[in-house]
Amino acid sequence: MCDTSDTPYHVTEGDGYVTCKRYCWKDADYKGMSDYLSNYDWNYLFSKNLTVEKMWSAFSEVILDVIDTHVPAITTPKSYQGKKTLPKDNT
Repeated sequence: MCDTSDTPYHVTEGDGYVTCKRYCWKDADYKGMSDYLSNYDWNYLFSKNLTVEKMWSAFSEVILDVIDTHVPAITTPKSYQGKKTLPKDNT
């Protein structure tokens, strides 16, 4: 089963539909993720990003990249964003 929580990673809009990228965590390559993160040069990453905001951004980018490369995902429709009409009041 894939993650179908209300916090999708990506939301894209097109033709009135919203789609969400949902990760299949049960099929993730956790060993590959661990190896990648264990061998990453964190000292270099944090030495070239000298503010907290830049460090967070760089760290987040690495984490999101490892998730995208080691966790399979599916794209699902979330909702239709078309015109909404109210029912006529027949009273």
